[in-house]
Amino acid sequence: MKSRILGLSSLLGVALLTVPHLNCGKGSSQSAQPPASDPPAAAAPFTVTEVASGLARPTGLALGGANTLVVAQDSTNPLDASIARIDLRTGSLRVQGAEPAVRSGIAANHAGRLYWVDSNRGALMTQGAADSAPSVLHAGGMLPATALAVDSADRVYLAGTTSGGTAAVIVRGGAISAIPDPAGPEKTTLVAAASGDLYWTSSAAGLIYHRAPDGSGSVLVSGLQAPRGLALDASENLLYFTEVPTPGVAGTSGGRNTVNALDLASMTRTVIHSGDPQPSAVAVAPNGNVYWTSTSRGVIMAAVPSSASKAKAQFTATLSGAEAVPPVSTQATGQATFSLATGSSDDDDDHVSSGQALRYAISLTGIRNVRRVEIRQGQPGATGPLVATLSRGEDFGEDDDDDRDGRGFAVKGKLRPRNLKGPLARDWTGFTAALANGGLYLNVLTRAQPTGEVRGQILPVSGTPTNRPPAAAITAPSADVTIQAGQSVSFAGTASDPDGDAVSVLWTFGDGATSSMLSPGSHLFPMAGTYTVRLTATDAKGLVDPNPPTRTITVQASTGNRAPVGTITAPAGNVTVVAGQPVSFSGTATDPDGNAVTVLWAFGDGGTSTLLAPGNHVYSAAGTYTARFTATDSLGLADPNPPTRTITVQPAAVNQPPNAVITAPAANVSITAGQSVAFAGTASDPNGDPVTVLWSFGDGGTSTQLAPGNHVFAAAGTYTVTLTATDSMGLADPTPATRTITVTAVGTATTLTQVQTAIFTPLCTSCHGQNGDAGLNLSAGSAYGNLVNVAATTRSGLRVVPGNPGSSALVAQMAGGHRNLSAANQSLISAWISAGALNN
Repeated sequence: MKSRILGLSSLLGVALLTVPHLNCGKGSSQSAQPPASDPPAAAAPFTVTEVASGLARPTGLALGGANTLVVAQDSTNPLDASIARIDLRTGSLRVQGAEPAVRSGIAANHAGRLYWVDSNRGALMTQGAADSAPSVLHAGGMLPATALAVDSADRVYLAGTTSGGTAAVIVRGGAISAIPDPAGPEKTTLVAAASGDLYWTSSAAGLIYHRAPDGSGSVLVSGLQAPRGLALDASENLLYFTEVPTPGVAGTSGGRNTVNALDLASMTRTVIHSGDPQPSAVAVAPNGNVYWTSTSRGVIMAAVPSSASKAKAQFTATLSGAEAVPPVSTQATGQATFSLATGSSDDDDDHVSSGQALRYAISLTGIRNVRRVEIRQGQPGATGPLVATLSRGEDFGEDDDDDRDGRGFAVKGKLRPRNLKGPLARDWTGFTAALANGGLYLNVLTRAQPTGEVRGQILPVSGTPTNRPPAAAITAPSADVTIQAGQSVSFAGTASDPDGDAVSVLWTFGDGATSSMLSPGSHLFPMAGTYTVRLTATDAKGLVDPNPPTRTITVQASTGNRAPVGTITAPAGNVTVVAGQPVSFSGTATDPDGNAVTVLWAFGDGGTSTLLAPGNHVYSAAGTYTARFTATDSLGLADPNPPTRTITVQPAAVNQPPNAVITAPAANVSITAGQSVAFAGTASDPNGDPVTVLWSFGDGGTSTQLAPGNHVFAAAGTYTVTLTATDSMGLADPTPATRTITVTAVGTATTLTQVQTAIFTPLCTSCHGQNGDAGLNLSAGSAYGNLVNVAATTRSGLRVVPGNPGSSALVAQMAGGHRNLSAANQSLISAWISAGALNN
């Protein structure tokens, strides 16, 4: 297959935009151009922009090298190839051939080699980044594989859409093997980590699943709404995924369609972008840029981390071949910087990560085909055990588009305690001590030097600043407060450390009570007096904020009747639901004077309740509602500050019917009675609901399997085979797919009796001189005919050659027409000879 290099104006209206900072290691840069249209706003600290537009329903997405995006298009135009490669440095797009649309997922290694399943042949296909034709890596048996992944060892993982079953593994150039997965949920999108861990989204089950190398599995996140795309960052600390509960709905109405990051250390989810009508596949570059396909709009989007001040380097390493053991003669050099972090705001990826980490940035020049960048323990001149792998490089034994210029390699990221290996596995204290003592070195492995081409000792930066104190801030209440005895005040705060150290906090409320939570919530002051509330922050080294913030709470003595206090216990916070879904409410109420208390719930939609725990309340219409809980004592005094909850109700998605497609047979079929036809199909639901199918074969037979295989049609007739898909809400495909199967009866061989009765007995009396069936006896040696296998008298050859009418003298004699024999008579005689000239 030859690829086509197209100008932007010639690719059916495809437009590309250069995204800032998309080069992650080759030394080039581009200025950002304005997008063709204003994209939906993204939550800080990301800038969202279009990378490419005008594509044909882009579905699959993979990072094929540091500067290349590979896109699979669901194209219906044969001139619009299904595979496109976008060079993020130059803004050019190259399509490869005019193959049918790739219906499965796609996967690419860092050299740009692509893998996908040919849905027509059921074969695993592969294609290099260069202008080469695709080749078959494994022929047949891949259906219905739809989820693909490739790991750093170039092993290809495949999985089907059904639950349980297996996740197949194919080693390039080797055989297929299967990973048993009898209890795992269905697999929508699959990613494979270098550690051997597998992760996948299950759109039907609404979860992200993790399978460990030892075979154990667990649910990472549940309760999601139609999760689809999935990607793992280079450090294997962050999972990126898309959630598409309302496909095709954009803006605030489609706010539940999101692009997200999941911190595997803290299991914290961060919404990177919301409101895209159909964010499907997702990919992440080593520099933190996040890409996704907006399928319904035909565009590729990018979320670029906003610029942020950088932490000052605490450690550096200068890399050269002279430092390698043994020394290597090479032109390659490099520089690396490191700093310790705990998720402080001076890092540009803390929007999705937190906790202890070592930030690193590595830049190499004059180097090619990097295979791995690693940290090892050891002193200069000596080799030591592996401590951590910072990058798997981008070399898989073949040149790639990004590496042909040989300008260099760069990578940055975070190293977490969970990434440590060998003698320092999960020993963060020992690791940081080794850093401070200069006992670690950086080693870069290449194809030419598989044990290390350049190396550098990691050393502390001279003049590293002394420890600086943390700082705390009280966010609630925003100022001093005056209340009556028996009332409460809600408290919340924040704390940070300029050195990135971990921070602990302590609230002292002035009445002897304390709390170590950042947001302790309501605190009751029962006695009159003046109280100073203080929030003190302390870093991991024991340094305390010298100027802790305070609030003065003036508590006045109660005069006369005091107001009751209501508290909402459920829901615990503000809630977002879909129209028609219930929200459960409950509360408590007390009175400082001991008076009887009544309560009133006002749900904001006109509904009310006087029960403390009214339970479920259904919001039937979309909108934003304030639910208020008011307590009133027996003297008529109401709570002056009744608690509230904001209930955001989103429109319910309209259920759309599923769609079924018969993939085999590809068209209508004609067979003979007793023969079979192989059937297979696919089914999907635009809402992401689970789908069941029913085959009706027209002869009373049915099947609920997507690919039931062979079905035998025993009797002649015309049969309409129907494949009907039904979603989990009972909505069926209104136009089910069909095939017409025409079955003809089995023919019987022509016999001598038929020939004698139909032709020679009524037509050949005079020429054979005898009436009746004996007028033609074709047995060899008989009195009159003497024809079977007996030489002719007026023509050369045998009179009858069984099975070969063309060589039989009897047929030759009749050629050209006969006064007594019609064409049908001659055809019957030829059929009898073709059947073997049976003498019955």
